[in-house]
Amino acid sequence: MTESGYCQMLGLWIQHRNHIGGRNLTLKVIDLQRECMLLLVHALMACFYFVVEGMLLERHFLMLMDY
Repeated sequence: MTESGYCQMLGLWIQHRNHIGGRNLTLKVIDLQRECMLLLVHALMACFYFVVEGMLLERHFLMLMDY
């Protein structure tokens, strides 16, 4: 299944195109986690928006940074 969506993290919008199963989002989260280590961020609220078959889906995640 092909999804298109975007992600809001730390007030920044990151555009995602044509990723399958959220794999690109996972890679983006890993990259952002490395940046959070430099900022000493201990928790991150992520909001993911997907458009799947014409429906807007919204998911919220609280990720704890375990350095």
